[in-house]
Amino acid sequence: QQDGIWTSATASDGPGLARAIVALAMQRFFNHIFLPDTDSLSINAAAVALPDVYCTFNRARGLHLVSPSDFVNALSVFIDRSSSSFLQDSPLELIIFPSGVKVLRPVASRKQNVFKTLINAAHSQTLGISALDASNILHVPVVLAKQHLLDAEAHTGALCRDDSLSGLRFYPNRFT
Repeated sequence: QQDGIWTSATASDGPGLARAIVALAMQRFFNHIFLPDTDSLSINAAAVALPDVYCTFNRARGLHLVSPSDFVNALSVFIDRSSSSFLQDSPLELIIFPSGVKVLRPVASRKQNVFKTLINAAHSQTLGISALDASNILHVPVVLAKQHLLDAEAHTGALCRDDSLSGLRFYPNRFT
C-alpha cells in the first residue's frame, strides 16, 4: 500500500533493515492517527497505552503482523531522539510510568498541560476527582488516568489524595 502500513519485513532482510522498514511503516501510521489534521482516524488523547497502539497498528496491517518484540525494537528506532536514525524527528515520545505502564504521547501534549487540566478539574469539583472522572476528561483509559493523577500529585504538589472506602479521590492541596 502507498502509505507503507502493509510493507512486509522478514528476517531474511536482516534485523537492521527489517527494523527500519517496520519503523518507517510506524512513522507513517502514527502520523495518520496522532496528528489531528490528517484524517478521521486521529486519536484525541493525552496518551495511548502501548498495547492499544500495538493492536491498532497490527489491525491496520492486516495479514502482515508484527511480533511484539519487533514492534518494541522498531519503536525504539522511531522514538529514540539520541540515535542518528532518519526517524529521530518523531512527533511522539514513549513514557514509562513508575508502575511500569508504557504509553505513547504526542510531544506537543506535555505533562504540564495534563497537570493543569487535572488540577482545574479538582478545583471545580467539591468531591474531588477520581480516576474515572479524569479518564472522561482526558479521553484515556482509567489505568492511564490514575497514572496521570499520581504523576500530577508527585510532580506539582497541587493535588493530594484520599484513599478511603469510597475509593481513591484527588483534591486540591490547600496546604501548599
